Amino acid sequence: MVTMMRMIIVMITTTITVMETSEMRTIKNSEWLQRYGWEILPHPAHSPDLAPSDFHLFGTLKRHLGGMAFETEDDRISELRNWFDNLDVDFFRVGINSLLSRWQKCIDLHGD
Repeated sequence: MVTMMRMIIVMITTTITVMETSEMRTIKNSEWLQRYGWEILPHPAHSPDLAPSDFHLFGTLKRHLGGMAFETEDDRISELRNWFDNLDVDFFRVGINSLLSRWQKCIDLHGD
């Protein structure tokens, strides 16, 4: 079950970014982070540069499944397993190798 509040903590050297979907907890966490001198950095939701799995893996899967209808949960699971089993051996390598250029682009554009 998906919870209403999700927190993602990313630690890079001494910088910790906290992104939160629960408005009530955001204020409390922001105050706590400021008290301890941690910098709060904005993070654009659904950025292809920062969340490539949403676009490389899931985008490809979404295109594959587009228009399909399944009668049972077992049919859905079977199709997913078949899709993963038949991926090209370079599929994940290509996605991972694109990370460096995506991250560099974010740095060069100062996050814009």
